[in-house]
Amino acid sequence: MVDDVFRSLGHVPWFNPVVGETSDAFLNDIGGLHVRPEHAIQAIRSAAGGPVDEGSVGGGVAMGALGWKAGIGTASRVLELGGGSATMGVLVQSNFGGTLTVDGVRMPDEEAEIVDERGGASIMIIFATDLPLSGGDLDRVAKRATFGLARTGSNGGHGSGDYVIGFSTTWRQPDRKKLIRSAMRDNESLIDKPFVAIAEATEEAILNSLFKATTIVGRDGHVRQAMPVDEVLQRWRVAKG
Repeated sequence: MVDDVFRSLGHVPWFNPVVGETSDAFLNDIGGLHVRPEHAIQAIRSAAGGPVDEGSVGGGVAMGALGWKAGIGTASRVLELGGGSATMGVLVQSNFGGTLTVDGVRMPDEEAEIVDERGGASIMIIFATDLPLSGGDLDRVAKRATFGLARTGSNGGHGSGDYVIGFSTTWRQPDRKKLIRSAMRDNESLIDKPFVAIAEATEEAILNSLFKATTIVGRDGHVRQAMPVDEVLQRWRVAKG
């Protein structure tokens, strides 16, 4: 079965997957080895384009962040740069501690769970762009994703691994995005625009992962409560006047 999947990928003798994880030990029996090879193959075969489901789906089912149920979130930005346009897309799997902050407004709540990170937590942030960014520039952009993470209220705890993985779909295609390539070569400070885009999209993706999540009851009766969206929005309106 595995060989069939490899053959479907084309005539490539090998590939080097990048695998990340976030601990869902509070809700999930992570030592039970419930995910089998056939489940991984099924996930590869069912992968498709189009809109991404958000909230308590996929790897986000047992995630929790900022005291509430979290999960998968996405967001993107379109950049006009050097006479051309490009897109910065972000997907997150949120699972970290701190105090929920929405658009600069802190949302402390006695009902939010105090997240104990000693058992592990973490967030995976993945960004894709058709900006022609080299490996070095992708690394610089990746570092700015943590600005968006901080804006949502992360405390950067000891037990949280904050991972950012990014790639460009055009860097090895010199005939694409010629105007942007030329502009960025002549004016290095234009990379400020991707810096802003990655921070904004990461912040929004994390909030989406919370706004879309639903309450989950997991192992041993453990519960992660969904964030009270209407209450949070009302507090935001009051704070913003």
